[in-house]
Amino acid sequence: MEWGKSTCVKHCRVSTFATTKLGGLRQSKEKEKKMRLTPQETMVTMPSGAKEDSRPFFVVHPIEGVVTELEDFTSLLPFKVYGFQCTTNVSDDSVGSMASTYLKLMKDVKTTDPILLLGYSFGASVAFEMALRLEAEGRKVHLFLIDGSPDFVRKRTSLYRAKITDADEADAFSYYITLFKTIDHNEYQKIQQEFKALPNMEARLSLCAKKLEGEGESEDDIKKAAQTFYNKILAAEKYYPSSVFTGKVLLLKADQNFVAAEKDYGLKKLCKEVPEVYTYKTTHKEIIKIPTVKKIVNRIINALNS
Repeated sequence: MEWGKSTCVKHCRVSTFATTKLGGLRQSKEKEKKMRLTPQETMVTMPSGAKEDSRPFFVVHPIEGVVTELEDFTSLLPFKVYGFQCTTNVSDDSVGSMASTYLKLMKDVKTTDPILLLGYSFGASVAFEMALRLEAEGRKVHLFLIDGSPDFVRKRTSLYRAKITDADEADAFSYYITLFKTIDHNEYQKIQQEFKALPNMEARLSLCAKKLEGEGESEDDIKKAAQTFYNKILAAEKYYPSSVFTGKVLLLKADQNFVAAEKDYGLKKLCKEVPEVYTYKTTHKEIIKIPTVKKIVNRIINALNS
């Protein structure tokens, strides 16, 4: 997700062609689109090219809290892939809280060193904290970060907010709307003013639900998803790793980015080994899509075989 830009991810709809020959199917498809925005399972098995005895590979969600966006990527991996999602049972008050929950679930899976762990975007911060805690337990980790790092994620979220104010809530929720609807700059500013005029968080969440009616399973689902989106912004801003990571790190980043960042996204100061950095001609959103994701998977496999 490209934070801070007035762009959107627009949900696919069934073609109007369906209204002639496939009218009934169209209605059922529209109903299917009213999916839950807040995931129900914290650890899920993801599509992959794994064989029965393949080793596990763990993936951490972006700021939306779900791993669905990463299925193009995981489907190409020759591992059994487990995705971590931020359900309502996961405390999202800090990166550490999320890392702690996901590590407890990871222990239900038989793993061998090095543990293969990847985070995309916001998930890079959570994956980094998980890697530090695994090392503290004596485990070895091979860490993969797709267009993210603790420093990079913090810079992206700070584009919203210089401090916690009503205006900052308005900015964050206005952007959340653009994840579902195509709006131009003028409309975006109008929505910001609507949010700023409201007296409190609950009122802003209700406006989110009203503007996104039909996008989630229910009004409550939309409000919960918007709230946890905002909570993760706060968590990312507060996260500073408490120690240095000693394992191998591979950073796979997009070259089209609006955030001023170091070449290695500030990882060199957080890692004992020099991070391997690979840059792709794409955007933050498209880096996890075909065709770029094929190159990324090949790079990951080569790194593990070297």
